[in-house]
Amino acid sequence: MTYLKDDRYWIPFAAFLALVGVVSWLGPKNFWKHPRARTVSALLAAFLLILFLMVTWNLQVGAGLLSFIGRVHSFALALGGMDLASVHFVRYIGILSFAVVAIGIWMSFPPFPVIRISYAGSVQEIDDLLEQDGAREKARTAVEKDFFFLSAYWLLFLALSFLLARRHSNLALAGAALGAVFGTGTAVYDILENLRLLQLLEAKKISDSLRKTVRRSAGYKFSLLSISLALLGFAVPVKDCWALLFCGFLATAVVSLLGSKFRFFAMLAIGMSFAIILTAAILFTFFPTNFVQAFQ
Repeated sequence: MTYLKDDRYWIPFAAFLALVGVVSWLGPKNFWKHPRARTVSALLAAFLLILFLMVTWNLQVGAGLLSFIGRVHSFALALGGMDLASVHFVRYIGILSFAVVAIGIWMSFPPFPVIRISYAGSVQEIDDLLEQDGAREKARTAVEKDFFFLSAYWLLFLALSFLLARRHSNLALAGAALGAVFGTGTAVYDILENLRLLQLLEAKKISDSLRKTVRRSAGYKFSLLSISLALLGFAVPVKDCWALLFCGFLATAVVSLLGSKFRFFAMLAIGMSFAIILTAAILFTFFPTNFVQAFQ
């Protein structure tokens, strides 16, 4: 039970409780009304519960829960028994990064600029967008898919917070905890933005107050994303080729902060985020040994 004495193992569990608590408090009726939102929530809750049990009890409970899944059991044993700064863990983060990119590409079809609705300056602008043939259905599909995407990037933020916590200093541990909290906040406001967007798409007559609510949620989301990226960027070594990835995190953080106010920078921040996640996916998956050696 020595794992219980190590604060860094509680980071994802505390972040998960914060996510569930805030979402349940702010809009449970709207949230649980959507089947895809319920499905993602159930899968995410199950994954994090199993991960927490594996880490806390060193797989004695977690592995038993997963034993019936077969190959997943082997993966669970490898995950729970390894050092969180090991080559294997870094490679798993790379694979998770590839999954985030893949889900992001998947959610872009059929293409619809949902961000234009979030940053619309007037109700008339939204009405003009939704008057196009099949626009409401395309927008609704994109928003529903975003629940999968935000779940994936939230897990990635938690994984990066693990890496940062392994720097073995109080400052790194504080940064990891804050990164996990602000990353969770980003996901929370992404959920709230999606719920308001779904409400907007179902409304026969869109009110200006609803438009402003969507806009505020988007602004808060990008503000929290900026802080998360700035903090979790320090999980990457500031040397050799990794220094470019570190600079990419910080640059995207700055652009995301501007994106909380301006649509152009919000769109730019999304593109830059995909670029750094894809870069991280390649480096973490194919060069994990270099990552571990850079911290030694």
